[in-house]
Amino acid sequence: MANPDAAVKWLDKGMEAWEKQAFSKAVRAFTKAIRLAPDQISGYYNRALAFYQWGKKEKAISDFSRAIEIDPYDAETYNNRGYIYDDLGKLDEALEDFTQALELKPDAGRTYANRGLVYLRQRKLKDARRDLESAVKLEPDFDRSHYYLGYLNEQQGYLGEAVSDYSEALELNPEFFEAYYNRGNVWREMGKFSEAIADYNQTLALRKSYDKALHNRGSCYFLLGRLEDAATDVKAALKINPQNGRAWGTLAQIFAKKEDPKAAFKYLQRGLQRGCPVSEAISNPAFEKMRKDFRFQRLIDRYRPKRLTAPAGANIAVPAK
Repeated sequence: MANPDAAVKWLDKGMEAWEKQAFSKAVRAFTKAIRLAPDQISGYYNRALAFYQWGKKEKAISDFSRAIEIDPYDAETYNNRGYIYDDLGKLDEALEDFTQALELKPDAGRTYANRGLVYLRQRKLKDARRDLESAVKLEPDFDRSHYYLGYLNEQQGYLGEAVSDYSEALELNPEFFEAYYNRGNVWREMGKFSEAIADYNQTLALRKSYDKALHNRGSCYFLLGRLEDAATDVKAALKINPQNGRAWGTLAQIFAKKEDPKAAFKYLQRGLQRGCPVSEAISNPAFEKMRKDFRFQRLIDRYRPKRLTAPAGANIAVPAK
């Protein structure tokens, strides 16, 4: 039998569990609230959020869908379900939900940011820029809108704008380690290695075991000629993630510069085994002296991608220029 008053008590208990991050307990409380008031949106909405935090994303989507059946005019429910669809890689479904949410609430800056991110993932960069600029305009204090716009500018080569966007995100959220990391990458691409190192330092102060930041800081040290610092960082990155082929390639470059060809060949082979692009090894100036060694060409030939030979008489299309 429906009992909305009793349901409220279980909603309160669920919220108490939520605040303590006891998400399984929260789900049980919200489930009791739903049984007592099956036609009210709050039980499904709250249980969906608890399921998501508990890692049960499909169940969260199911509850948000039921909440939408009860109230198809709640923009935040569409936004939240879209967020989970995006998290699951279901980009078309996410896009549909974010668009519906914006039809219901066209001034929702965060929803524009969420949809802009989906467009980014789909490589629809013009649409992404339109949405992210709208997000920044509507809700300028939302750090992720600036962060996503920075990423878009970085991808399109607008490096100065990317630095400004990441900096704005960091003004709003000084604990935003991804923004430090990405800004460091932009500084590195601009050749400003000291600024990049400073941002990687900030990244690692917030996330000590972030192997990508260690590797990239090491590459900056390498480009500055600080070979011992570079080797220390790259080895630390590889201790965390030994499958990083590019990091092994960087370590090979360091030892080539240190004129230790034995170690350089060993690390280059490990890099090529783990996906370090052969083209980078061929063109990298750090390996200039090693190229004269027959072992280098043997390594390159071993890991160079094999090309298929067209059958006799086959018509091979010529790529358009």
